[in-house]
Amino acid sequence: MTQAAAVSADIVLHNAFVVTMDGALTVLRDGAIAVVGDRIAAVGPSADVLGAFPGAAQTLNLAGRILLPGFVNTHVHTSQQLARGIADDVDLMTWLHGRIWPYESHMTEEDSYASTLLCGIELIRSGVTCFAEAGGQYVSEMARAVELLGLRACLTKSTMDCGDGLPPNWSSCSTDDCIQVCLQIGIRITFLNTVT
Repeated sequence: MTQAAAVSADIVLHNAFVVTMDGALTVLRDGAIAVVGDRIAAVGPSADVLGAFPGAAQTLNLAGRILLPGFVNTHVHTSQQLARGIADDVDLMTWLHGRIWPYESHMTEEDSYASTLLCGIELIRSGVTCFAEAGGQYVSEMARAVELLGLRACLTKSTMDCGDGLPPNWSSCSTDDCIQVCLQIGIRITFLNTVT
Protein backbone atom coordinates (compact mmCIF):
# COMPACT_ATOMS: atom_id res chain seq x y z
CA MET A 1 0.00 0.00 0.00
CA THR A 2 1.31 3.46 -0.85
CA GLN A 3 1.32 6.12 1.86
CA ALA A 4 0.32 5.61 5.46
CA ALA A 5 -3.11 6.43 6.78
CA ALA A 6 -2.83 9.47 9.04
CA VAL A 7 -6.46 10.63 9.00
CA SER A 8 -9.87 9.19 8.31
CA ALA A 9 -10.73 8.88 4.63
CA ASP A 10 -13.69 10.62 3.06
CA ILE A 11 -14.20 7.61 0.81
CA VAL A 12 -12.62 4.22 0.22
CA LEU A 13 -13.26 2.58 -3.16
CA HIS A 14 -12.42 -1.13 -2.99
CA ASN A 15 -12.76 -4.48 -4.77
CA ALA A 16 -11.63 -2.93 -8.06
CA PHE A 17 -9.05 -3.48 -10.75
CA VAL A 18 -6.77 -0.54 -9.93
CA VAL A 19 -4.47 0.61 -12.73
CA THR A 20 -1.76 2.47 -10.84
CA MET A 21 0.49 3.84 -13.62
CA ASP A 22 3.38 3.50 -11.17
CA GLY A 23 6.88 2.71 -12.43
CA ALA A 24 6.10 -1.01 -12.63
CA LEU A 25 2.67 -0.41 -14.25
CA THR A 26 1.07 -2.37 -11.41
CA VAL A 27 -2.54 -3.48 -11.77
CA LEU A 28 -4.19 -4.58 -8.53
CA ARG A 29 -6.89 -7.20 -9.11
CA ASP A 30 -8.57 -6.60 -5.75
CA GLY A 31 -7.36 -3.07 -5.20
CA ALA A 32 -8.57 -0.03 -3.36
CA ILE A 33 -7.95 3.68 -3.04
CA ALA A 34 -8.65 5.97 -0.11
CA VAL A 35 -9.48 9.62 -0.76
CA VAL A 36 -9.03 12.40 1.78
CA GLY A 37 -10.34 15.75 0.60
CA ASP A 38 -9.29 16.10 -3.03
CA ARG A 39 -6.25 13.82 -2.72
CA ILE A 40 -5.68 10.10 -3.04
CA ALA A 41 -4.31 9.12 0.37
CA ALA A 42 -3.61 5.44 -0.27
CA VAL A 43 -3.52 2.87 -3.05
CA GLY A 44 -3.11 -0.84 -2.42
CA PRO A 45 -4.78 -4.20 -1.94
CA SER A 46 -8.35 -3.84 -0.69
CA ALA A 47 -7.66 -5.56 2.62
CA ASP A 48 -4.75 -3.23 3.38
CA VAL A 49 -6.58 0.00 2.50
CA LEU A 50 -9.78 -1.01 4.28
CA GLY A 51 -7.70 -1.95 7.34
CA ALA A 52 -5.87 1.37 7.29
CA PHE A 53 -9.07 3.43 6.98
CA PRO A 54 -11.71 1.60 9.07
CA GLY A 55 -13.63 4.78 9.87
CA ALA A 56 -14.02 6.08 6.30
CA ALA A 57 -17.04 8.32 5.88
CA GLN A 58 -18.08 6.25 2.86
CA THR A 59 -16.99 2.83 1.62
CA LEU A 60 -17.94 1.75 -1.88
CA ASN A 61 -17.56 -1.81 -3.21
CA LEU A 62 -16.85 -1.47 -6.94
CA ALA A 63 -17.50 -5.18 -7.61
CA GLY A 64 -14.58 -5.63 -9.99
CA ARG A 65 -14.92 -2.35 -11.91
CA ILE A 66 -11.79 -0.64 -13.20
CA LEU A 67 -10.22 2.38 -11.47
CA LEU A 68 -7.60 4.23 -13.46
CA PRO A 69 -6.00 7.66 -13.51
CA GLY A 70 -7.80 10.44 -15.33
CA PHE A 71 -7.24 10.81 -19.05
CA VAL A 72 -5.38 13.76 -20.56
CA ASN A 73 -6.85 15.26 -23.74
CA THR A 74 -4.01 16.94 -25.60
CA HIS A 75 -6.02 18.99 -28.14
CA VAL A 76 -9.29 20.67 -27.17
CA HIS A 77 -11.08 23.72 -28.58
CA THR A 78 -13.33 24.72 -25.68
CA SER A 79 -14.76 27.65 -27.62
CA GLN A 80 -16.11 25.33 -30.31
CA GLN A 81 -18.39 23.41 -27.94
CA LEU A 82 -21.29 25.78 -28.64
CA ALA A 83 -20.63 25.53 -32.38
CA ARG A 84 -21.47 21.87 -32.80
CA GLY A 85 -23.32 21.30 -36.02
CA ILE A 86 -22.57 24.64 -37.70
CA ALA A 87 -19.63 23.37 -39.70
CA ASP A 88 -20.34 19.73 -40.48
CA ASP A 89 -19.68 18.20 -43.90
CA VAL A 90 -17.73 21.06 -45.47
CA ASP A 91 -14.17 21.28 -46.75
CA LEU A 92 -11.44 22.70 -44.51
CA MET A 93 -11.30 26.18 -46.01
CA THR A 94 -15.09 26.60 -45.85
CA TRP A 95 -14.99 25.28 -42.29
CA LEU A 96 -12.32 27.81 -41.27
CA HIS A 97 -13.21 30.91 -43.31
CA GLY A 98 -16.96 30.52 -43.61
CA ARG A 99 -17.96 28.94 -40.33
CA ILE A 100 -15.54 28.60 -37.40
CA TRP A 101 -13.54 31.84 -37.66
CA PRO A 102 -16.63 34.03 -38.06
CA TYR A 103 -18.32 32.17 -35.18
CA GLU A 104 -15.32 32.42 -32.83
CA SER A 105 -14.53 36.02 -33.74
CA HIS A 106 -18.03 37.07 -32.62
CA MET A 107 -17.93 35.23 -29.28
CA THR A 108 -18.20 37.27 -26.12
CA GLU A 109 -16.38 36.59 -22.87
CA GLU A 110 -19.57 35.05 -21.47
CA ASP A 111 -19.89 32.82 -24.57
CA SER A 112 -16.34 31.58 -23.97
CA TYR A 113 -17.12 30.86 -20.33
CA ALA A 114 -20.33 28.95 -21.15
CA SER A 115 -18.68 26.98 -23.96
CA THR A 116 -15.76 26.02 -21.72
CA LEU A 117 -18.15 24.91 -18.97
CA LEU A 118 -20.05 22.68 -21.40
CA CYS A 119 -16.85 21.30 -22.87
CA GLY A 120 -15.44 20.66 -19.40
CA ILE A 121 -18.54 18.78 -18.27
CA GLU A 122 -18.24 16.54 -21.32
CA LEU A 123 -14.53 15.99 -20.63
CA ILE A 124 -15.23 15.02 -17.01
CA ARG A 125 -17.99 12.60 -18.06
CA SER A 126 -15.52 10.85 -20.38
CA GLY A 127 -12.82 10.54 -17.70
CA VAL A 128 -10.63 13.47 -18.68
CA THR A 129 -9.06 15.34 -15.75
CA CYS A 130 -6.53 17.47 -17.64
CA PHE A 131 -6.55 19.02 -21.11
CA ALA A 132 -4.59 21.27 -23.43
CA GLU A 133 -6.57 24.08 -25.05
CA ALA A 134 -5.47 24.63 -28.64
CA GLY A 135 -6.32 28.33 -28.51
CA GLY A 136 -9.24 30.64 -27.91
CA GLN A 137 -9.88 34.35 -27.50
CA TYR A 138 -10.84 34.77 -23.84
CA VAL A 139 -8.32 32.88 -21.75
CA SER A 140 -9.47 34.45 -18.49
CA GLU A 141 -13.00 33.08 -19.02
CA MET A 142 -11.68 29.64 -19.98
CA ALA A 143 -9.63 29.72 -16.76
CA ARG A 144 -12.67 30.71 -14.70
CA ALA A 145 -14.65 27.73 -16.03
CA VAL A 146 -11.75 25.31 -15.59
CA GLU A 147 -11.26 26.44 -12.00
CA LEU A 148 -14.97 26.04 -11.20
CA LEU A 149 -15.00 22.49 -12.63
CA GLY A 150 -11.84 21.43 -10.80
CA LEU A 151 -10.05 20.40 -13.99
CA ARG A 152 -6.39 20.93 -14.82
CA ALA A 153 -5.60 22.62 -18.13
CA CYS A 154 -2.99 24.30 -20.26
CA LEU A 155 -4.78 27.31 -21.72
CA THR A 156 -3.66 29.60 -24.49
CA LYS A 157 -4.91 32.49 -26.56
CA SER A 158 -5.05 32.01 -30.32
CA THR A 159 -2.23 33.83 -32.07
CA MET A 160 -2.99 34.58 -35.71
CA ASP A 161 -1.81 38.01 -36.73
CA CYS A 162 -1.35 37.33 -40.43
CA GLY A 163 -2.89 35.22 -43.17
CA ASP A 164 -5.77 35.28 -45.60
CA GLY A 165 -9.30 35.44 -44.27
CA LEU A 166 -8.59 36.32 -40.65
CA PRO A 167 -11.35 38.23 -38.91
CA PRO A 168 -10.29 41.88 -38.47
CA ASN A 169 -10.43 41.74 -34.67
CA TRP A 170 -7.93 38.84 -34.67
CA SER A 171 -5.36 40.34 -37.04
CA SER A 172 -5.24 43.52 -34.94
CA CYS A 173 -3.78 41.60 -31.98
CA SER A 174 -0.08 40.82 -32.43
CA THR A 175 1.62 37.63 -31.33
CA ASP A 176 3.41 39.62 -28.61
CA ASP A 177 0.04 40.91 -27.34
CA CYS A 178 -1.29 37.35 -27.13
CA ILE A 179 1.81 36.15 -25.27
CA GLN A 180 1.39 38.94 -22.72
CA VAL A 181 -2.26 37.95 -22.13
CA CYS A 182 -1.25 34.34 -21.54
CA LEU A 183 1.54 35.34 -19.16
CA GLN A 184 -0.83 37.51 -17.13
CA ILE A 185 -3.44 34.75 -16.90
CA GLY A 186 -0.77 32.13 -16.16
CA ILE A 187 0.47 34.13 -13.20
CA ARG A 188 -3.10 34.48 -11.86
CA ILE A 189 -3.85 30.75 -12.18
CA THR A 190 -0.51 29.76 -10.66
CA PHE A 191 -1.29 32.01 -7.69
CA LEU A 192 -4.82 30.61 -7.27
CA ASN A 193 -3.57 27.03 -7.35
CA THR A 194 -0.90 27.65 -4.70
CA VAL A 195 -3.13 29.34 -2.12
CA THR A 196 -4.17 26.93 0.63
